[in-house]
Amino acid sequence: MATGKHGKEKSFAKKAGALLLSIVMGAEAMFGFYISAEAKPDERGSTATKTYDQYDLDGDGKNETIKLVREKEEDGGVIPFVYVNGKKYDMDDSMGANAWVNSVELLKVSGNTIIFQVEKMDWTMGYVVVNMKYKYKNGNLGRSSGAYKVSYVEKANTGSGSYWKKDHYLTVGDKFGSYTGATLYSDKKCKNEKGVIKNGKECKIIKIYLYKEKGSSSLEESIYVKTKDGKKGWLRTGYEDGAAEFSDTYTAG
Repeated sequence: MATGKHGKEKSFAKKAGALLLSIVMGAEAMFGFYISAEAKPDERGSTATKTYDQYDLDGDGKNETIKLVREKEEDGGVIPFVYVNGKKYDMDDSMGANAWVNSVELLKVSGNTIIFQVEKMDWTMGYVVVNMKYKYKNGNLGRSSGAYKVSYVEKANTGSGSYWKKDHYLTVGDKFGSYTGATLYSDKKCKNEKGVIKNGKECKIIKIYLYKEKGSSSLEESIYVKTKDGKKGWLRTGYEDGAAEFSDTYTAG
């Protein structure tokens, strides 16, 4: 996960993310609402550093220095990085090409395991906050394999107050009426179909799973959901045909 040169696909995804984030922030300024209920409005453009030096991650009797840093890029965007003992880690590298990270908070440390609360802009779910688990081993920080709990998603709020609100539910469908429903799978790599979630049905977003197909270097993402009428299973994410779409996010449709 140590930062290095990104491939063309990753570079495109990050630039697209920065462009979309700029558009979103412009809309925030124009219409007077803010997207994240977790981060304060000024934190999205903040370059403040948070430092933690009370944790001995490798058991050698000396505490590591963990820094959460938000650095400005040439185009004006602000990208979060994690430093451990001066070594820099790009959180985008461990999230896949279909998402870009907006903010990172340290949630919990146990032994050599760190749980970060990561807010990312996801192609399918829009803004989503996920509890991501990392391990510090042999002087390196790396993402642990497995599924990760979704703290909340941000969806359109048709009631009073802020236009966007924290929620765990998203509504299957798109904004243009051409989507017919989300294919539900029984396995987390989305190989075995088990049914369809029809347009208009709400799904509780429970967790995400990141994986690589055999022979591929790119990360794929699936999400585990439960509908209000009891259906459970996995949905594909991304921008290719067959991926799930939701009508009440920034990126659906």
